[in-house]
Amino acid sequence: MAQAYLRHVNPKVIAVTGSNGKTTTKDMIESVLHTEFKVKKTQGNYNNEIGLPLTILELDNDTEISILEMGMSGFHEIEFLSNLAQPDIAVITNIGESHMQDLGSREGIAKAKSEITIGLKDNGTFIYDGDEPLLKPHVKEVENAKCISIGVATDNALVCSVDDRDTTGISFTINNKEHYDLPILGKHNMKNATIAIAVGHELGLTYNTIYQNLKNVSLTGMRMEQHTLENDITVINDAYNASPTSMRAAIDTLSTLTGRRILILGDVLELGENSKEMHIGVGNYLEEKHIDVLYTFGNEAKYIYDSGQQHVEKAQHFNSKDDMIEVLTSDLKAHDRVLVKGSRGMKLEEVVNALIS
Repeated sequence: MAQAYLRHVNPKVIAVTGSNGKTTTKDMIESVLHTEFKVKKTQGNYNNEIGLPLTILELDNDTEISILEMGMSGFHEIEFLSNLAQPDIAVITNIGESHMQDLGSREGIAKAKSEITIGLKDNGTFIYDGDEPLLKPHVKEVENAKCISIGVATDNALVCSVDDRDTTGISFTINNKEHYDLPILGKHNMKNATIAIAVGHELGLTYNTIYQNLKNVSLTGMRMEQHTLENDITVINDAYNASPTSMRAAIDTLSTLTGRRILILGDVLELGENSKEMHIGVGNYLEEKHIDVLYTFGNEAKYIYDSGQQHVEKAQHFNSKDDMIEVLTSDLKAHDRVLVKGSRGMKLEEVVNALIS
């Protein structure tokens, strides 16, 4: 029924998947396109075999662009969604470690994510993270489509490079020609924005349109969401979900900010037998990142504390969020920068809400 209705409405379909950044990239694509087309995007996390058909059935008859987020926990799930939606443009944001316990390895994750190209229309477009070596063999298998790589490496079709970054966002340049200002923190979001820019290019938008629309982008909540408190204290709510890759990106983001840097991390779930090793890796990543305070919560996050405490000035592990909130609220000082991140099941937004209430 959903497929028949999609054919009836006949919008251009943009399908988005990836281990991290799916929702952020979806929001950015909508922002880039919304002034030129009637756009409908996946709401919330309706990105599975139940949610995606519901999203399609909610399309208005005059919808011109449908942006469909595609999630999965195992093989053949994205293949089903791609065959259902038959996208004109398929996107893979990156390959991380999410669902490692189900897919066995990052190679398995790359294979599962690459299923998004199976339903891609002939003469469609595939936009992907060209900095990820695990995607290269799958790109070679894509036939009858235009393949566009994005990333920081100079061999990509769209090369993005940072110009400047501060507490208000990041400025960057594409191919040493097009300059953009993004009101969102994080170098990783530069790459998500570059995907949105690539979509804009493919759909014929001008540089000025893409620039202005990206400059005014707003994201779904709990993705690098900033809250400014009294005494110039900034709380960054990045607690929607986490993987080791996205935690490292969050650490990089916090390390660029001025003020005392306080990092609050919870468990990364669904990592399987590699969980301990990967949490230890996150802690080790703190070396020379200039993080001042590390607070952790959760059984697995204890490994981040164990390996990371030597790389910060102050560290403490908590078995209770209430205890963490009590210590944190009593310790906050003017100009502090607090970043909160963990898997969805850790519900670390409760810490954020306590700080901003």
